[in-house]
Amino acid sequence: YYLSDTNKNITYSKASLANLDTAVKNATLISNSSTASKSDIDAATTNLASIISGIITLPDPTLIGDVNNDNVVNLKDATLIQKYLAGLENFSKNQMLVASKVINNKTEVSLKDVTTIQEYLVGIVYQLPY
Repeated sequence: YYLSDTNKNITYSKASLANLDTAVKNATLISNSSTASKSDIDAATTNLASIISGIITLPDPTLIGDVNNDNVVNLKDATLIQKYLAGLENFSKNQMLVASKVINNKTEVSLKDVTTIQEYLVGIVYQLPY
C-alpha cells in the first residue's frame, strides 16, 4: 500500500494500515457519539496515537534486495545475506525487511533470497520482489 507524502511514495505494511483503519473508525464512532465520555474520547485518542506510532514503513520496492543500502542490488547484497544466515552478520530491522521481501509474501530471510538475487543479476529473474 502506498500513501503519497510530499511527492514521494511511502509503503506501509498491510497490517499497519488495517490497524490504523480500525482505530480511525473507532475514534470516529466515539467522536460522533452523543453519549461518549471524556474517558472514552481519551482512550480512543491514546489508541489512535499508539497505532500511528507503530506503523511499519516498508522499504521502497525498487530497493528490495539492496541489503547493504548502496542503492544497487548486486552480488555484495547476496553475500551479505549469506553472512547473515551463517551468523557472521547482524541485520537491522530495515535490512531484514529488504532481504525478506526479495521473494513476495515472505517474512524470513533464507537462501532462496540469495539464489533469487543471483538469478536477478544474470537475467533469469527480471524484477524484485520476485
